[in-house]
This record gives sequence, C-alpha cells and structure tokens, in this order.
Amino acid sequence: MTLLFQTRLIAALLFLVMLTSTVIYFRAASNLAETIRTNDIVAEIVQRVFDLNILTTEHLNLRSKRSLQQWEQSHASLTNILLKSAHDLDTNRLTALNRIRRDLVNIRKLFFRIIILEKRQAPTSEQLINGVKSQLNITAHEIVSEASGLRRRLVYELANEREKVNELLLWTATSLLLVMLATGFWFQRQLLRPITALKKHTEALTDGDFDARTTVRGKGEITDLSIAFNYLAETISQKIHALNVALGAAEASNKELEAFSYSVSHDLRSPLRSLDGFSKAILEDYEDKLDETGRDYLKRIRLAATRMGGLIDDLLKLSKIAKQDLQVGSVNLSDLAAEILEDLKQANPDQTIKFTITPALKASGDKKLLRIALENLLENSVKYSSTKDVAEIEMGQTIVPGRGRCFYVQDHGVGFNMAFKDKLFATFQRLHHTREFPGTGVGLSIVERIIKRHGGSIWAESEVNEGATFYFLL
Repeated sequence: MTLLFQTRLIAALLFLVMLTSTVIYFRAASNLAETIRTNDIVAEIVQRVFDLNILTTEHLNLRSKRSLQQWEQSHASLTNILLKSAHDLDTNRLTALNRIRRDLVNIRKLFFRIIILEKRQAPTSEQLINGVKSQLNITAHEIVSEASGLRRRLVYELANEREKVNELLLWTATSLLLVMLATGFWFQRQLLRPITALKKHTEALTDGDFDARTTVRGKGEITDLSIAFNYLAETISQKIHALNVALGAAEASNKELEAFSYSVSHDLRSPLRSLDGFSKAILEDYEDKLDETGRDYLKRIRLAATRMGGLIDDLLKLSKIAKQDLQVGSVNLSDLAAEILEDLKQANPDQTIKFTITPALKASGDKKLLRIALENLLENSVKYSSTKDVAEIEMGQTIVPGRGRCFYVQDHGVGFNMAFKDKLFATFQRLHHTREFPGTGVGLSIVERIIKRHGGSIWAESEVNEGATFYFLL
C-alpha cells in the first residue's frame, strides 16, 4: 500500500466522519428547531386559553358590550391559531389540539347559552345559569389542563432534543479527536519516525560515518527512499575506500618523489659540481697543452653540466609546487605582470620589448605561485619573440565562448604548430630546438600545475610565425 493511497484513505475516512456527523447534526438541529417552533405555538395557545378564561369571567361579571366584543375577538383569534396549527403538528399533538378545539366549541355554546338565559329572566333561569356556568368552568378547566399538559410534554421533548444535539456534538468531537489521534499515530509511525531515522543517518553520513545505514522496513515511498539512501551510502563508502587507497598510493608516491628530490638535490649536484670544476681546472691549467678540439670538448662538458643543473633546479621547482600549501588571497595580476616585464627588459637590454597590460586584472589565488606562472609565460613570450625587431607582448582578459572570462598572454613571435599542442605542457617536451631557443622544457609544465592547483585550466592557440596566445582560467 503506497503512501499516497494511505493518505487518500485517511482523507476519505475523515470526510466520511465529517459527512455523517454533519447529516446527523442537521437532522437533530432540524428536529430541535421544529420542537421549538411547536413549543412557541402551544405556548401561545395556552396563553390565549388563559386570556379567554379571564375574559369569560370578566364578561359574566360585567355583562358589557365591550367585554363581549373582547371575548369574541379572543375566541376567534384562538380558533384561528388552532386552525393554522393543525398543519404544523404531528398526529399525537394534533389529537390534543382537536380536543382543545372541541372544548373551545363547547365553551362558545355554553357561553352564549348563559347570555340567552340571562336575557329571559325566567324563574328557573338562575338555576339553569348556574348549571351552565358549572359546565363552562369544567370545560374551561379541561382546556387549560389539556393545553398545559401539551406544553409540559413539549418542554420535555425540547429538553430531550437539546440533549440529543449536545450528545451529537460530543460524539462528533470525540470521533474527530479519535480520528485525529489515529491519523497522528499513523503520521508518527509511517512518516515522522522513518524520516527522523533517515535524517539521523544522513547527518551521520555527512559527519563521516560511511557505515551508516537505515533499518526502515515495509512497503511504500519511504521504504524506497531508505533503500536508495542505503545504496547511496554504500556507493559513497566504496568510493571513499577507493579514494583512501588512491591517497595511500599518492602519499607513497609523494614520499618517493621527496626521496628523489633529495637525491637530485644532493647526490646528483655533487658529481655535477665536480664535473664542472675539474673541466674548468683542466681548461685553466692545461689550456696550452690542449688543441682546439680538446678545449671544445671540455667547453661542451661544462655547458652540459650547467644545463643539467638547470634541469635539476626546474625539477625541484616542479616538485615543490605539488607540495606547497596555497595561500589564497586577492592578487593584482596587472601589477605582477608589470614588475616581471620590467625585470625582463633589464635582463634583455639588446632586445626591444613593447608590452601592453590591461589595468586592474584581479584574481583570487596564491600570489607567489601565480608570479611563478606569469614569469614563465612572459619569459617564453619574450624568448620566442627574440627573432622579431620588436617583441610585442600583451596581457589582458577576454570572454571565451563555452569557458567564460579568462586571462591571456599574447605575443607575435615564432609561434608553434598546433598539431603538436598535446606536447606543449608535457615535461621535457620542446617544440623548438635548444640551439634556437634555450630551455629545459619544464617551464610550461610548472605553469600548468600551478593553474590546476587553483582549480583552473590553461590552453594555447598559435600559428607558425604568427605568435601564440596562452589562455588560462583561475
């Protein structure tokens, strides 16, 4: 049974309870209203009966036309009320009403008989009048008794109807309360409890407990969600385990790299210094004993040792970049580029360098590492523009479709063939011979590693003899 079906079932149950309670309540309220209306009619009849008895006594005492008119008006009014009420009363009440109407007819007959006897003034009239008055009083008493009894029964029925309405209201409130308690229990059991458990295990998972699993059982959407959570947690646990294995391997690799760096720094430098030093000593001490070929060999040995030293320095820089912690802050790339290009102009006094830098190029990153990256890019731009009369270097920012805002360094030097762009950032890979442009082939590898450590990317576009443009995102 799905959660949606259960929710609809509870809603239907609530609707059924409300509908039943409403129908019963309106029926009881209708009965109560009918009883109240009947009670008002009977109350008016009783009051008119009492009024008629008073007017009867008053006329028999006064015997005036005014009292007779009042009696006739009261009798007619009571008769009309009884006729109208016949359509609004049930059978039991109508029987009592018919008896009152019959007695009312008798009272009229007796009343006018007394009037007629009084007008005759016969010797036997007084005795007859007294007998008729006695019958009149008995009939009037019967009317009052019948009306009062009917009124008492209606008051009792009215109290019963009101009690029924109160009981119905109590029953409705109790039923709704029970249904709400049952609904609350259902929500607690079917929704809140499993959702709370899922929340607890989700928090445990986010806190690093990758063994957290839910134990929700049953059928429905919550159970499906629980199964999906357990699957997700299991997948994350496996990924974390694989990542830990990879991190362990990376740590081992870093340790090997550190050992290699130490070996390069100490074990290889010493033989290189010896090689360079002894070659220099031979050139200085035995120069006159060597021919031109021997001296050239020794010079080649010293140049090779110097180049090897440069390679070792670049390798150490590359390894330090991988281990160095980032000190992230706001960096003004325009100021850094201006400082670097000024140093390059002084380092290359024989070369005419013209540079254009977009002002206020701001980025977020490690200032020292970004300076190293810009130094390599700008040095390459100057170096590969040395064949031009004027080295034109430009740095700015632009919008690249599909990549967004990025920075660029552009020159108009010798450029390179885009067919070999995949080798551009590979270590020790060079697209030009060292006889044309000296270098170790590590500089762009350093630049790429720095950019990637900032979560960015770098790429280049070029044409041979048309210069190159290096784009990078941070």
